[in-house]
Amino acid sequence: MARSNSAAARCSRAGAPATVPLRPSVSSSLHSAASGSAPLHYQWQFNGTNIFGANDPAYTLAPTGPTHRGNYTVIVSNAAGVAVSVRASLRFGERGPIV
Repeated sequence: MARSNSAAARCSRAGAPATVPLRPSVSSSLHSAASGSAPLHYQWQFNGTNIFGANDPAYTLAPTGPTHRGNYTVIVSNAAGVAVSVRASLRFGERGPIV
């Protein structure tokens, strides 16, 4: 569940594990689910820094590589407030689901 200073903007990563193992050279996507009064504005972050141009409900890494290892969050906002998703940590070197 997201932390929010407003009930009007909420976001979550429904069904996604907090730590996700990835395979190199495969496209992967992170998805958010948000509700609130339109318009909703999205900003994905990597290790706390905004990702230029990552302003949609989903963020795709294509293809993935070691430089993508780290923590991802999405900030969703509207006129009523801001919500920040829980962190998704991406790592390499283990077999597992692809986000």
